[in-house]
Amino acid sequence: MEKTGDDRAHYWYGHYYACHAMNQVGGELWEKYYKRMRDQLLRTQQASGAWSDGREAAYGPAYQTSIAVLILSVPTHYLPIYQK
Repeated sequence: MEKTGDDRAHYWYGHYYACHAMNQVGGELWEKYYKRMRDQLLRTQQASGAWSDGREAAYGPAYQTSIAVLILSVPTHYLPIYQK
């Protein structure tokens, strides 16, 4: 569980979908996963507010930052995937 989505080749893409899946699972698994991701993302955020860490670097910091923001927003259920 601690390694869910940590594949360097698909890090951001993998965590985007893993985060949604883990949120649907809920409970202790979700809480552990989200805490790990939140802490890691906030720790690696640059002073400019962006994320750019070399993983999936071909897509650039705009992609990495967008995915990071989407991951962090999952608990708020603001994303269209949660709308009824």
